[in-house]
Amino acid sequence: MKQDAEEKKLPPIYRGKWASASKEEVDAAMAAGLPCCYRFRVPKNVDVTIQDTIRGQVTWNSDTLGDFVLLRSNGAVRMACGHVCV
Repeated sequence: MKQDAEEKKLPPIYRGKWASASKEEVDAAMAAGLPCCYRFRVPKNVDVTIQDTIRGQVTWNSDTLGDFVLLRSNGAVRMACGHVCV
């Protein structure tokens, strides 16, 4: 997947099966005991603008971010979210 995205000059975001799985698919996988991770769902095609101290106003599209992992399938926390401001 990563190599395919690089060749197409796409951002390196998760595009796998579970990005668009239905509730029924997820429920069935969980009932079967398949390992899972928890992802932060990022809204699609939204412009995000912040005021950066160094660069000034910075804007990018949320499609370049993708859904990111909060909790890995082994139970390990992927990142500390204390830096996220809402």
